[in-house]
Amino acid sequence: MRDDMGKCVIERPRRGSGNRSAKARWYGRIHEDETGELDYDGFTRLPVSSKQEGYHKRIGDKDFTDVLGPIEGYLRASVGRRWDDVYSELSKGLGRSSWPLRHVLTQHVNVAVKTYLGTDGKIWHLNKRGPEVVDGRYGTEFYVHPKTKVLCRRQPKSWNVRAEPDPAITDRMEMPDGQWLVKIDGLWFVGTYRLERPPAGLHQSVPEPTWPNFRVGWREGVMVFTKIKSANQKEIRGVLRA
Repeated sequence: MRDDMGKCVIERPRRGSGNRSAKARWYGRIHEDETGELDYDGFTRLPVSSKQEGYHKRIGDKDFTDVLGPIEGYLRASVGRRWDDVYSELSKGLGRSSWPLRHVLTQHVNVAVKTYLGTDGKIWHLNKRGPEVVDGRYGTEFYVHPKTKVLCRRQPKSWNVRAEPDPAITDRMEMPDGQWLVKIDGLWFVGTYRLERPPAGLHQSVPEPTWPNFRVGWREGVMVFTKIKSANQKEIRGVLRA
């Protein structure tokens, strides 16, 4: 852990730090009551400085000053170590200084420490909202393994996951002569479909068949594909260009 971690975390100029704080008189008015004494109508408590700009546009907004990148980088580099040792080093660098650094240690070192192994085999942790599973999508990036007590890191799941194309659109195409061009296990085949109806008296829905067969409605039946031959390049290009 670098010796100047404290300076890297808090010694950054805060944009808008010179802006004036809110005044109570900006949010209400002073008037005389029935007895002739002055009275104030308005807020009795003002919001914190980070939210005052929303109440009165004369106040410029202020930025968050703490730089948490160095701490997160240190935690990533410490994955696999015992959490007690990691926290001891963080306390030595951040907790024995002035209040701003102790505030970063207690509020912005986001590690799920209260973890346990659930009956479902997953790792759970207790936070302010209650128990949550460490599932790789939500919650903090770092957690302490409930058995080994080492610092672990989950890999966040990406939200930019492209949906797989529907094979019914890309891998099954009708040919001009009524036959079908179907892609099965990476190979193209020419064949035909026939309708297989469910047995008489069957009133339940038809189960979803495997590719390249497909269901027609819920109870009508299943279209079953029959291969005739392997498709050649000319047939494939002709259908793809159509």
